[in-house]
Amino acid sequence: MKNKIGWFILSILIVTSLILASCATRTTSTTPKSTSTTSSTVTSTSTAATTTTTTTTVSHWWDKFGTPQYGGTMTFATNSFPSVFDPYNWMGLGSTCFEQMLTPDWTLENRSIVLSAFIPDEYWKGFIAESWEFSDPSTLVIHIRQNIKWQNKAPVNGRAFT
Repeated sequence: MKNKIGWFILSILIVTSLILASCATRTTSTTPKSTSTTSSTVTSTSTAATTTTTTTTVSHWWDKFGTPQYGGTMTFATNSFPSVFDPYNWMGLGSTCFEQMLTPDWTLENRSIVLSAFIPDEYWKGFIAESWEFSDPSTLVIHIRQNIKWQNKAPVNGRAFT
């Protein structure tokens, strides 16, 4: 009997604390943003008046890369066939959310693929990739479709994929 009363009191305390915690005001901690400040001082000789001009510019981490330049080379190494640029997606966790560079063409006869778990070259088709070629055995050149954009979330905010 004492055991049941003890559990009942404990459960009432837990429920009460959860209700009080959910009714509490929300507190957020703020961290100062990174800003670069330029200041200059100009002094007039006639009446010794001092004018101070302060210019504050907010810079983002991606500003250091400049404007996008289309084309070029992206060099990276992997131990598997890269279907996407994001290593998170190579694990298969994000493949339901993001388009991949290449995808198997399941409209072709694929009985041998299912049995062997190996996808031959002729069964691949482009998803984001328009075309691709091996310039040598260790270099894969992927030509990306036009007007591809990143997702509209920070930090990429829907920018063009270049």
